[in-house]
Amino acid sequence: MASRVIVDDVLPLPSGPGLLLRRVENGITKWDLVALRYDGGKPSRTPLPVTMPSPRSHARGDVRGDRILLLMFDDALPQQKAAQPPQLVVFSFN
Repeated sequence: MASRVIVDDVLPLPSGPGLLLRRVENGITKWDLVALRYDGGKPSRTPLPVTMPSPRSHARGDVRGDRILLLMFDDALPQQKAAQPPQLVVFSFN
């Protein structure tokens, strides 16, 4: 289990704010999307099917129509090389 969960970004989903949550498990960064609802309905939490092989990875996102665009990147220290080049990922949702 992750020791901490951090909000990497807040996305403007049609139904309400979407919290992009980051956690590190065994040195691998993973993300979940928690969709909050304007109508007061129950939030939903969805694990995203993407990972980065570094505990220093982050993501930023945006929403256009029924698509979520994520830019995932490794925030390496200045003297270090990034574990992986940045990735651009697009998800569709309904």
